Amino acid sequence: MSKAVRIGFIGAGDMAVTHAVEMGGLPGEFEIMAAADVSEERLSAFRGRFGSGITPCTDYRKLLERNDLDAVIIASPNHLHLEHACAAFTAGLHVLLQKPMALNLGDCDTITAAGKAAGKTLQVGLVYRYSALFRMMAKIIQEGRIGEPAMAWCHEFRVPFPIGRGREWRYRQAKSGGSLVEKDCHHFDLFNWMLGALPVRVHAIGGNFAVRENGAIEPGVPGEPYRFPAGEVNDIIDHAWVNIEFEAGRSANLGLALFSGNRDLPVGVLGTHGWVEANVQQKKLFLHTGHPGHVEVIEPEKAAHELADKGHSGGARELLEFARCVRTGEAPFCDGQVGRDSLLAALMGEISIREHRVVEVGELK
Repeated sequence: MSKAVRIGFIGAGDMAVTHAVEMGGLPGEFEIMAAADVSEERLSAFRGRFGSGITPCTDYRKLLERNDLDAVIIASPNHLHLEHACAAFTAGLHVLLQKPMALNLGDCDTITAAGKAAGKTLQVGLVYRYSALFRMMAKIIQEGRIGEPAMAWCHEFRVPFPIGRGREWRYRQAKSGGSLVEKDCHHFDLFNWMLGALPVRVHAIGGNFAVRENGAIEPGVPGEPYRFPAGEVNDIIDHAWVNIEFEAGRSANLGLALFSGNRDLPVGVLGTHGWVEANVQQKKLFLHTGHPGHVEVIEPEKAAHELADKGHSGGARELLEFARCVRTGEAPFCDGQVGRDSLLAALMGEISIREHRVVEVGELK
């Protein structure tokens, strides 16, 4: 298959828009045929921006009945991923599934099995796997420039999740999986990748400090008030420290706050002979290899298609790999196993905070 991959979107909200914008910078790779969403308002806005020829569906099952689709991008709320992904595979379609893959490991396994049974691509949207910044970071570590990787860290200090236009599901534990699942599976995946190991136990502390139903924190969306609709409840944490013990004696720490304006997002790895830290917003790496007072600043070169990234770093490369895998049958770099593993520390951290104890990976189901 060399022609444009014919795409349907399940979910027409923020992430669908991000993907569609990226597709606009990749001529000939994709053709958006249809979009499904329970909100007619979101569907109308999506079609108004990306083409009136896009068929709207308020029931995703109608979209899956079409015979002119090759693949779907699932950008629906997290608790619907299992249903939507399995239905798409049953319909014979390839799937790019937004992170988090699902809300528990059993559902991840069910999705992966459905994709294998259908003989279709399953790619999970952990977009940092496709970022030039983090690919360079992984290369530095793999080349041994900091010695054996031993410790990692990330400070996810940011504004709250957006409010309004149906986004409130992120504030419901049962729908999002909680803050660590919804947001920080990205960073736990980076830990797994950079350390070359998987988590075995977690101790985390956290709670809700500032982001409350009547709080005064702006959610980072200009012109939108910070106010929960009537009947909506916020039951997720807005801050945490998560300490993770990995295989081979390696370790990591993640700090989360949803009430900060600091968006630099440092992610670092310390090895036996130095350290490397990525600053996502500055798009730079800082490498220290033992020379006193010397830190090498590295700005990874981007391919031409990456210069127009509109969403997360790596968004264009992620879509190009999906198109290639759909056409060739190749396995994606970010497959179902990677998606499942990205949830290990997140799920253990959520339990640890609720139950005030250390959680072992063997407890997860």
